[in-house]
Amino acid sequence: MMNILGNNSIIEKIGTSLGWLIILSFFLFGVVRVGVGGALFLQAESFLALQPLQEVVHETQAFIDKRKSDQLVGFTTPVYFLYIFAMGLILLLGVLGVIKRQSYGFYCLFTYLIMHALLFINFQEINPKLTGLAAATAAWVVLYYVRKPTRR
Repeated sequence: MMNILGNNSIIEKIGTSLGWLIILSFFLFGVVRVGVGGALFLQAESFLALQPLQEVVHETQAFIDKRKSDQLVGFTTPVYFLYIFAMGLILLLGVLGVIKRQSYGFYCLFTYLIMHALLFINFQEINPKLTGLAAATAAWVVLYYVRKPTRR
């Protein structure tokens, strides 16, 4: 029986476009996390010496020091930046998997979401970035609905 809305319905086109928009957003955010996390790690370890990065390293160090006694898992500044870098790699791997319609893509994206949530838990910090995590989680759900993995 033919779908009432047809195979090329406006709803299907919107879903496809929305899926690609979410994929692009996750991709760009992954690139930023890899680039920023990597650059800040190199700065924190003195492999780079750029003044704008040094200010961010100092701000991050102050944040970590302020919550040192509250952290569940102690982070040093370089380890924190490596964690951000790893989150970006996992996000990019997830994007690749979603583009290929493989289930590992959604597992990677879910792992990224968990890693992001664990930062809030570890630092026992609630801030406006929590909204970004909520939006990314909603995007993950929508993406799964509009671009389900294929079985092989």
